Amino acid sequence: MQTRPTLLALLLLAPLATLAGPVYKWTDADGVVHYSDQPQPGAEKVDIGTVQSLNMPVPKGSSAPAPKAEQKKPAPGLGYTEITVSSPPAGKTYIEEPVPVSLVLVPGLLPGHTITWYLNDSPLEETGDAFTLERLDRGAYTLYATITDPASGDSVSTKTVPFYVRQPSELAPHNGKH
Repeated sequence: MQTRPTLLALLLLAPLATLAGPVYKWTDADGVVHYSDQPQPGAEKVDIGTVQSLNMPVPKGSSAPAPKAEQKKPAPGLGYTEITVSSPPAGKTYIEEPVPVSLVLVPGLLPGHTITWYLNDSPLEETGDAFTLERLDRGAYTLYATITDPASGDSVSTKTVPFYVRQPSELAPHNGKH
């Protein structure tokens, strides 16, 4: 099958196309597809379109220039550049302690917008950007917030943050109850 080598050749030649100019394609008498930056008899010019560049990771100790800081784009329709659950941290385990919850909104909550918090996909009654979850049962939990503009119906949600709650065993000698 010629498709795979053809695709591979196009992918390999794509970055060169922006540097070397046009790419030409032809098939020889044996049915083998060839690519070149030089025109050949019977070759057709291949339009490979715009080439995207990739930002590859820089190895440690490299003296490559620092990347430009990305500008944060507003969430569609709501105007926030950042909406993140800052507490609890993802994966944190709480042992017999309240769980602090907080939200980072940049800019702050816009007039008319509302916050709805979800614990294990169930809405909470809390509507502020910071509060504490008291006395959660032992288990795994997920938390996220949704900001809604009731006037337009648009909304945006944070990433879901997992966290865990544990209580020490009654039988454990280190629980301080013996």
